Amino acid sequence: MKNDNEKSVGWYRQAAEHGDPCAQFKLGLMYENGRSVTQDYDEALKWYKKAAEQGNAEAQWKLGSMYCYGWGVSEDAYEAMRWCMMSANQGNAYAQNLLGNIFSSMQEWNRATEWYWKSAVQGIVRAQNSLFNIINNSSECRKHLVRNFGDEIKNYCQAAVHGDASAGYCLGMMHTIGLEVSHDDTEAVKWYLKSANKGNVPAQSALGWAYAIGAGVGLDTSEAFKWFLRAGEHGDTFAQLQLGYAYERGNGVGIDKAKALEWYTKAAEYGFAEAQYQLGIMYSSGSSINYKEALKWLRKAANQGHRDASASFNLLRWQLHIDC
Repeated sequence: MKNDNEKSVGWYRQAAEHGDPCAQFKLGLMYENGRSVTQDYDEALKWYKKAAEQGNAEAQWKLGSMYCYGWGVSEDAYEAMRWCMMSANQGNAYAQNLLGNIFSSMQEWNRATEWYWKSAVQGIVRAQNSLFNIINNSSECRKHLVRNFGDEIKNYCQAAVHGDASAGYCLGMMHTIGLEVSHDDTEAVKWYLKSANKGNVPAQSALGWAYAIGAGVGLDTSEAFKWFLRAGEHGDTFAQLQLGYAYERGNGVGIDKAKALEWYTKAAEYGFAEAQYQLGIMYSSGSSINYKEALKWLRKAANQGHRDASASFNLLRWQLHIDC
């Protein structure tokens, strides 16, 4: 396995050095997360920047994230905004969600709402939750969203009725948060199921969550696991987090700590703070103890404002008598 990982790094490096932006992004991701290489934020920044300057949207988002959270570089709100905006304008849902977070921190709620909407309709659950909180606490933000995206909302409704899977997911999401349609979990599940059966990944993830919590459908952890697995295998980070929970705790599947680590890692490497936190906790206790990895992941989650991760990081650092 080690030789295979070394070969993979070698292939990515060779392609990256020849200017391939996708390989440059992958190499940056490896260095950021210490995956098959020693973690090195300077190297991550270098390769992300090379890819970002060639227009790679994922690298632009990651570069913006590093400037936003101060990973290996001084925090720089201007650079964070600049790179995230480039990525978001290319449709990157993670960058759109991060812009929503940035504008929320600036209390520019209308602009935050716009970016959360763009991210939410692509299936980013964190954006959907943030959008729900804002529009249900501010009638002005709700009006602003409808005023600016009213035609798009109507189009989703019409396209969903005509069988469009992406629109069906969006209509389900609108029922979940009660935007321009009734807040109705049962109706939401109906649309999620139609879209999920057509292969729509966000709908599969949303359907898994509905079964996991019994929203609009009977609670069924086995069904939840089935849909999370379909979505997780296609890169949905929320589903990957839930698969980590499932394997760690035996929700709808037998307990398998190794697979829990595997799924948490997939979501964590794409910046999901809760997955980073869970990964840090697993590495700090039980049969998977690796304090270096635990501190690494807890720090990354804490830097994104995850309070439990911050507390766990400080406690572990104190227990290990580490000053960092």
